[in-house]
Amino acid sequence: MYEVNTFEVSSSAINKLCKHKELPLSSVNEMLEGESFVNLTNGSNSQSVLAHIEASEKLVHVNTKDIQFQGWKPRDKAQSCYFWSLKNKQLTICFGAAGTGKTSIALAAGVQRLFKEDKKLILCKPTVFVGMKSNAIAAVPGDEKDKLRPYVDSYMPGLTKILGRNVQHYIYEWEEKGLIDFRAVELMRGQHFEDCTLILDEAQNLSLHELASVLSRVGENSHVVVLGDPAQIDTRSRWHDTGLYMFADSMSILDSDFVGMVKLESQYRGPMAGLCQEILAEYSQLNDEDDDDFITTLPKFVGGNQIR
Repeated sequence: MYEVNTFEVSSSAINKLCKHKELPLSSVNEMLEGESFVNLTNGSNSQSVLAHIEASEKLVHVNTKDIQFQGWKPRDKAQSCYFWSLKNKQLTICFGAAGTGKTSIALAAGVQRLFKEDKKLILCKPTVFVGMKSNAIAAVPGDEKDKLRPYVDSYMPGLTKILGRNVQHYIYEWEEKGLIDFRAVELMRGQHFEDCTLILDEAQNLSLHELASVLSRVGENSHVVVLGDPAQIDTRSRWHDTGLYMFADSMSILDSDFVGMVKLESQYRGPMAGLCQEILAEYSQLNDEDDDDFITTLPKFVGGNQIR
């Protein structure tokens, strides 16, 4: 459902999709139902095309030829779908381990909209420490800005990649103009955001109520990017008990035409991040095997395949 799986279709279907930009899902392959993004290929693999399934009704051609964010371009099929969704959908949900590019790409899209369209950039995440649930807003001394500093800093590597050595200058200028804002989930009550790009990172640590509370604050002319890693849940919840799982797995999401969901799998940070990803997947699989009910309800992110 979240991975970009490959399906075989006729060359005629591929040609029609490329020509008309969309096709009824029923005219292509009934096996595609329930998927989000797919890679369609003919029998000889001489033709292939990426497509998005919208509202469980139609296939839309995913063309990323002219899509880039601050000079960044897609590096694989999953990233191509991610770029396309960031450009074309109001809400993008992206799953992926550290090093797959999910946060940096989202930041590049948000920064580009800030430069070109003056859209405010809202960077948000839950204040949860690694390995435990803790509201840092109450635990850290100082005003709101001081309390949020550790969470603001987590966005800095990505912003530095995009903006270079002048990153601090840009952030200072944007803060003075009110074009960038760092928010904790716990401080979202009563807020309202319009004409902005809101990036919600570490969403695997949120309950359904918390996640809905954030997204319901977003108004017109805005784009929202929800990011999460199912293998790194710091609240000690099981994946299928998290708000991100329940939100992404809902029928309302599947029936929506303004949402794109994709999982990034390729590692670009280095061998250490890849090794950690493999170890987390290995132990996640072992834990799942000890719980039959867990296996039947959890979309397992192991070996690049989701098991339902």
